[in-house]
Order: sequence, then structure tokens, then C-alpha cells
Amino acid sequence: MVRLLSFVLFAFIFSCTIIEDSDITSQEELDDLQYSSIEIKQETGSGTSTLVARVTSERDLNFTVSGGKVTHTVYMDWPALGVNSKLKPKGGTTTTFRSYTSFLESGKPWTFYLFSSGTDSTVLELYSFRYNSSGRLANIISRVPYVAGGPATSNDTLIYKTNGELASVTRRFPANGTTAAFSDFFYYTSGSSSRLSHFIFQGTKYARDCQEQTCGGTWGGNYDVIPGATGFPSGVLNLIDFQAEYLSLEDRNHSLDQWGCNNCIRYFDTFYLHPLMILKDQLTDGEDYLFMYMVDWWKPVTTQQATNNEKVTISFNYDF
Repeated sequence: MVRLLSFVLFAFIFSCTIIEDSDITSQEELDDLQYSSIEIKQETGSGTSTLVARVTSERDLNFTVSGGKVTHTVYMDWPALGVNSKLKPKGGTTTTFRSYTSFLESGKPWTFYLFSSGTDSTVLELYSFRYNSSGRLANIISRVPYVAGGPATSNDTLIYKTNGELASVTRRFPANGTTAAFSDFFYYTSGSSSRLSHFIFQGTKYARDCQEQTCGGTWGGNYDVIPGATGFPSGVLNLIDFQAEYLSLEDRNHSLDQWGCNNCIRYFDTFYLHPLMILKDQLTDGEDYLFMYMVDWWKPVTTQQATNNEKVTISFNYDF
């Protein structure tokens, strides 16, 4: 088993200069590598556990959809991420489940399903990715939990500036006809590149305080969430993303005394499994989308007070 630093999920692109693994002794072996599993390591106060989700089937297809042609699908079997799991499905299932992902010819995801492992294969969650004429992500439509024949739980429309940065995102809730807006997008620019640095959603500020993933950030982590957009954070997160190899999410529950928050109570956070944790590398600016969708996959306040940090590490594995 090996882990790589760069990939496109089904149309693999490798660079021999960045792969160092004694298992690989020839170009032929390198070309035969296949995405095989995802390890989920959870380090909490109750101990450390490692669970594995495995690819069970890959199929090459060719059918036309509004966004082009779907040419590949991947099925995976997932372990139970139960009530006490740090990472869990947002739809609420606590037993084993399966996932189905379809990809366009460009390599971009088109749909991502979670469905039950039983013989009935009940759909549990459904995410749809739609693109504009430039190939940029234009809509994410979520049905979580999925209700057959029911409306989407949210439908997000993404609008971009001419320089490629997000200008606005509007979230519609079809069930009741209401909307919510993402606002105050601010980008950090270095040279010719820029990354989303903070935004506000429903009055709460989500901030990437530290552009380098290893630095401490404003509150002892490189991401934080601040209710009311000012004052002290309700959650502090350290996120480390090594492209296509692993994603580490650390719930930081240290004292905030040194920052003047002498009576801040810390609470354990919950992380929800989101397709962008797995698929962000198939999208232009995928890291920014993963950050923006913290509003869905990071619950920074629970009812349980915390004094220790907890971590989830998602690692991507490959086999010959």
C-alpha cells in the first residue's frame, strides 16, 4: 500500500519526482497504481481507532448529462461511524453504508450519494455538483437527509468575479422558500495566487487566520468560527491538507486565557462527512470550497465541555 501526493481520482497523473516509495520499482508499476481505500483515524479522549472505507467497484461509462458526459463511477463500502464517532454522516445513519460517485469526462464530480448497505439500498444523502460554461463550480445541491420526492435541503449558487474569486454565494432552502447569503469574502493574495481568507454566513464569521498550515493562527489554530463576527471564537480548528494524501482535522480545545478570553468554555466539536473532504482535489480552488463548506461539516459547539484536543485524519491509500 502506498500514498501519493497528487492524483486525479480515475485519470491518474503522476510525477516521478515527488513519489518516493520502495514498493515502486518501475514506471509500469507506477502506471498500475489504483485508488483503493480511505483510512479514518480518530484520536479522542476515549482512545484511538482506525476504520477503513474501501473501493469495491469502478465502472467506465459513457452517457450524456447537462454538464457533459459521465464517464466513470466509483462505489465504496464505509464502516459504521456511530453516535460517539468524531466524524459521522450528517444524515444521521449510525450503521455501515455505501457511497457512489459519478465523474464527468473532465474528472470533475457530478453526483455523490450515500446509501444504506442493506438489500434495499436506501438513499441517505445526495449531493449534486453543477458547473458554469467556464467549468467552474456553479451550484451545489444538497439533500441531507435525502427524502424521496422531497425538495433539496439547500441549493447554493456561486457567482465569481472576473479574477476568479468568489463574488457571492446564495443559499436557497427550497422546502420553505427562504434564502441565506454568504458575504464579506476576503482573499489573501501572495504573488499570482490567492486563497479565501474569511467570510460571513448568517452572522457568523469563518476565518482562515493562518495562511501557512503549520503556524499557530490567531487563537492557536489555523481556522476559527466567531459568532456575531466579532469577539472570541466558539470553535478553533487546525486543518492540515496534504493534497491527495491526507486531510487532518484537529478540534483545538486549549485554554484561550493568553488571548484575553479568561472564562471561555471549550466544547467538543463534531465533524460531518462531506464529499468535498474526498473530492476537493478534482475542483479548481477545491481548498477554498472545503473551507466555505465548513458551514455544513463543522459543528463547533456541542453540549459536552472539553479540555483536550481531538483529531480526525483521513488518509487516501493506493494499491497495485
